[in-house]
Amino acid sequence: MFTINFKTLFLSLVLVINFDANAFIERFNSFTLSGKFHNYSAEIDRVEYETREDFNGVSFAIKSIQHPSFYENGDYNFKISPAVNFTRLPLRPTANQKAADPTIFDVNAKRLTFLANAKATIHTEYGQFIGAFGYGPAFYRIDYQGNNSAKYLAEDIFRAELVNVTFFNDSFFMYVGPRLYLDGGTHFVWSIRLGMYWGLVNDKE
Repeated sequence: MFTINFKTLFLSLVLVINFDANAFIERFNSFTLSGKFHNYSAEIDRVEYETREDFNGVSFAIKSIQHPSFYENGDYNFKISPAVNFTRLPLRPTANQKAADPTIFDVNAKRLTFLANAKATIHTEYGQFIGAFGYGPAFYRIDYQGNNSAKYLAEDIFRAELVNVTFFNDSFFMYVGPRLYLDGGTHFVWSIRLGMYWGLVNDKE
């Protein structure tokens, strides 16, 4: 079964109509693997769910990162850039829901998001600090444990984050900080990401 709301459909159509594949791909310059500690609560099919595990394993993302070789300490800027993210969400019914109906299944959710990020960055000797707000469509597959059924959903999603990015060398970096998603539910994440940068580097020598 597939469910989509009209607001998300309109947003997706706008993104497709204005999509420039080459410009979109060129904006991406890095890949990250993330270990996440998170708390998620949402209603699915009139059942309240929460995170089954505080640690959510590893997820990946393709991002647009500013390389420090192009900036001096104290430099700051504001940009709008794309972000694509894939996350696994193992969920269980809340204790109250389970007490009311012990037959309710746990679910495994997978979420793919396409966001337009408004991002402010300041560069310091301790790395770059980023405050970002993102909005776009999110697509879900919900797998119900115990009865081998699945459901597909699409929703609009809002994301806010505050992070620190520190480069170890020209190619590898660490990306650390909290993140909040609002997608009909509430999802708080604290993540540590290790990333690889493949974009241009300013050779100052």
